[in-house]
Amino acid sequence: MGAPGLVQVTLLFTDIEGSTRLLRSVGDEAYGQLLDALGSLFRSIYAAHHGRVIDTQGDSCFAVFRNDPLDAMAAAARCQHALAGQAWPGGCEVRVRAGIHVGHFRRGPRSPDETYVGLDVHRAARLCEAGHGGQILVSDKVAQAVEGRLPPGFGLKPLGEFQLRDLSGTDRLFQLLAEGLATEFPPLRALDVRRFNLPLERSSLLGRETQLAELHDLLLRPENGLVSLVGPAGVGKTRLAIAVARKESGAFRDGVCFVALAAVSDAELVASTIVRALGLQESGGMPLEEVLIGYLRDRGLMLVLDNFEHLLDAAPLVAGLLASCSQLKILVTSRAALRLRGEHEYPVPPLSFPPAFPPAEGLPDHAAFHRYPALALFAERAEATASRFAITAGNFSAVVAICARLDGLPLAIELAAARANILSPGEMLAHLSRDERHGSLDLLTGGTRDAPERHRTLRGAIGWSYGLLHAEDQALFRLLSVFVGSFTVEAAAAIAAMMPAERSPGAQTDPGAHPGGLSRFAFLDALGWLVESNLLQCIEAPGAQKRFQMLETIREFGLEQLEAQGELDRALHCHAIHFLRIAEQGEKEAGGPRQSEWLGRLDEEHGNFRGALARLFGEGGDAPTGIRMACALWVFWFRRAYLREGSRWIQMACALCPPDVPPLRARLLTCDGSLARMLGDFPRAEKLLEEAATLWRVLGDREGLAWALSHLGLVKQWLGELDSGVELLEESLSLRLSSGDRRGIARSLFNLAVAEDFRCHYARAAELYRRTLDAQQELGDVWGTGRALGYLAKVALREGDHARARALCQQAMALSRQVADKWGVGLAQAGLGGVALAEGQHAAAAAMFSQSLLTFRDVGSRDRIAECLQDLSSLLRQAGRVEQAVQLSAAAVAAQQGGTLALWPAVRAEQEAEMRDALSILGPERFQKAWAEGGAMGVDEAVAMARELGHLL
Repeated sequence: MGAPGLVQVTLLFTDIEGSTRLLRSVGDEAYGQLLDALGSLFRSIYAAHHGRVIDTQGDSCFAVFRNDPLDAMAAAARCQHALAGQAWPGGCEVRVRAGIHVGHFRRGPRSPDETYVGLDVHRAARLCEAGHGGQILVSDKVAQAVEGRLPPGFGLKPLGEFQLRDLSGTDRLFQLLAEGLATEFPPLRALDVRRFNLPLERSSLLGRETQLAELHDLLLRPENGLVSLVGPAGVGKTRLAIAVARKESGAFRDGVCFVALAAVSDAELVASTIVRALGLQESGGMPLEEVLIGYLRDRGLMLVLDNFEHLLDAAPLVAGLLASCSQLKILVTSRAALRLRGEHEYPVPPLSFPPAFPPAEGLPDHAAFHRYPALALFAERAEATASRFAITAGNFSAVVAICARLDGLPLAIELAAARANILSPGEMLAHLSRDERHGSLDLLTGGTRDAPERHRTLRGAIGWSYGLLHAEDQALFRLLSVFVGSFTVEAAAAIAAMMPAERSPGAQTDPGAHPGGLSRFAFLDALGWLVESNLLQCIEAPGAQKRFQMLETIREFGLEQLEAQGELDRALHCHAIHFLRIAEQGEKEAGGPRQSEWLGRLDEEHGNFRGALARLFGEGGDAPTGIRMACALWVFWFRRAYLREGSRWIQMACALCPPDVPPLRARLLTCDGSLARMLGDFPRAEKLLEEAATLWRVLGDREGLAWALSHLGLVKQWLGELDSGVELLEESLSLRLSSGDRRGIARSLFNLAVAEDFRCHYARAAELYRRTLDAQQELGDVWGTGRALGYLAKVALREGDHARARALCQQAMALSRQVADKWGVGLAQAGLGGVALAEGQHAAAAAMFSQSLLTFRDVGSRDRIAECLQDLSSLLRQAGRVEQAVQLSAAAVAAQQGGTLALWPAVRAEQEAEMRDALSILGPERFQKAWAEGGAMGVDEAVAMARELGHLL
């Protein structure tokens, strides 16, 4: 017999909210009758919608639906309607919650039934558990399965991304909307990971009750939009900020967003870092500050900007966000204040401890150590390292003296306490006292005599902890300081293997040796010892690999030690070479079947790429290596929409490119021109790409020429030279066909299809889109396949094949989400809205167009915002709201004119026809008034109006 197959079914879980309270209220007998009646009611409804009950336990019910997720949704809504009209014992209220999920199960070899066990069943049950009585929750899989084909009267409300109890990973959840059902409920009983992206706390926060209470009062005051936690390194600003944000998160309906800035080397990159932390992207020419303001303007949200002290030139960005977003609060941690109007500076004090040199009556009793946060922190961290450690009468005075010598700085205390497994408090104190006169600490404080005393104290504590390491561990610690942000074990091992090992004269070199000649196992032991010593942190990471990072102050010290040992240049070179290899491998993989994995990996290493490029392009750097890295990262910046940042690095590379290397200059010009095209700077893109094409022709490089022409043709299109653009794109395709470059062929096919579509040659565009899809699927290019499917859906919609258009959009949506292509998601959403509009489903069309509008606003694509506004205008005109349709159409024109991209000719022709129709309906005076009102709107005002009107349909 053949192997059992998999079948897809929809799972529906229900249970009664507050069942225990209900049981106590009505009694055992009446409760049993209630459950029987409820079960009978649900079974009959499920059967009418092709579903059946699989199991009941107490007040919970598990049912499956074999035909279509819409059946389960209709059944759940009908159950809620039936409950509202049911009379229950004693007049009690029965409130049922429901969760709907799609799963695949194995069909038994001897039975038509399936075995319903596995994670999908647990996920459906946890989904139900997260809701409230009267609420129907739907998983992302269900939402994708029904997208664009909800029946009239039904809708899906996106709730965000959550982690369900006892399950790994996260889920995008939706609430089913149906006529007659409640729409507003309390927050879900699940962790909202989108709204609260705060780092996991490594340990408890001790001794900050006063600060937490004071910051609570500060943040509640409307006038305090910006609160800055200031203080020396190691005083615990970040830890306090995370605790404040976690404690106050309930006061912000749209959540808390933590933005780590330690790895950002340039103030120019702060805006793009915030954009990424908020889950947005950049696309098109809209300035990033405008993208942020558009997203944050009406949101009640707290931004936590951590480690701002080296980016103070970005302070005007913070001021601009606060000036435009009235409900926004910003909490900053910095060694220096931002010096902005309205900023409330909050100095973070060190932890308190008893006087180190007490008066005659002596120290307080050792049993009262927990009253002093510095001592409590020392005890907690020491016990974590040495389980038998305790503060006693015998060691109490030494612990007090240690905390006093370390000025109550939490990081310094943690570093000292981490040695409790090898040193007693008395021995620690002796070492700290002796090392104050030791030459190693002269190195620590050399060059920083003007630093604040507490900063020097912290550096002394780091140096003391470093001095207790073996030579091999010290070498590894120094080397790890070259990483910017976080790193993997594999990256650390790779760079360590490139460093020369210390060895005695005549000793054999082990090619696999690490710093100090460590073996692989000794290397891992040393890495673990650095973590135990609090000199290195193991952090939670979304991928399968563990990642590590150093606190910025510790990293600064490590870099100084590298320089003092004469190892800095070599270590930075090894770091750059390793990440150059990663970038070049990523360039190869980014267009193939492993692109999702590799784009994610490149994202994780972005801090290291930034750090390497900054050094390579800096004074005394290695420009040739930096240029290679920038060229290799072009695809990553292009596909992950780091457009402005990528353009900035490429321009730096261009400035450093030797004039006598034409192939390199041609490549850089093509990279720069393509990014300029994506940013909508067409005059600049044209100049760059024409120069690149000329160089490629002189060099006789057919692939380079095809690459430049594939972008230049689209630039010509947007500059109004439609025929010229198509000629260039056809030449690009011809060159690639002759060379057999499969990836290049797919890209040239797609660009030519877009150009033909733009000039309304629909049959030719349809043929090219289909050829593009075949080529992208053959390559396994998920990103390109998603884009091709989205455009093919437009073809199907024009041809009147609504079912095919819907299916293509759904496929495009799934693939675009897989590779985090938000622009592709927005394209699919707009397509689904077009299908619904064509079928006369005004509510569904309004929902999809509104989602698409928000998606394109969140990626800064002004041209697509204009198209969405025009789509909604068409919808309003069909729904009889002609005056408002005129307003949105005028707003679309204003949005388009504020950018660099024009409406597509077909869209413009449709707009003109609709406006002529509207003019005949309204008359000149009313039409002109509505047009003027719409044209005066800014993008944000138009988006808000469009969404509000969409909800009314």
